[in-house]
Amino acid sequence: MPGSIFPRRSRAETAAVSLLASRVLSTARCLVCEPDVRLAGRTLRRLFPWAPTDGRSWPTLRWANGRAPLRERPRLSERFWHCAPLEEWDGRTPEFLAR
Repeated sequence: MPGSIFPRRSRAETAAVSLLASRVLSTARCLVCEPDVRLAGRTLRRLFPWAPTDGRSWPTLRWANGRAPLRERPRLSERFWHCAPLEEWDGRTPEFLAR
C-alpha cells in the first residue's frame, strides 16, 4: 500500500524529533549538543533521502528540518519528510528545493 505507515518510519520520525528537541533544550541551557552520528545519519537517510550526502549527518539533518543553513545552502523555509517506504521514493528532490 503506497504511503502506508511502517514501524521504521515511526522510529525515524521519533528519532528526528528527539534529536532536534535535545538540541533546543541543550542550547537553552548553554550546553553543547552533538548527537550520535550514526543515529543522525540513519534518521537523515530515512526521512530525507534527497538530502546532500557530502557532509556530516547532524548539520545536514538540522538543515533538512529547516533549523539551520548548511554551508552554501540557505536555511530551508519548508521541509518534506519522506514518510512512505524508501522503496517508493522516485529519486527526485522536493520541488521547493528547486525554487
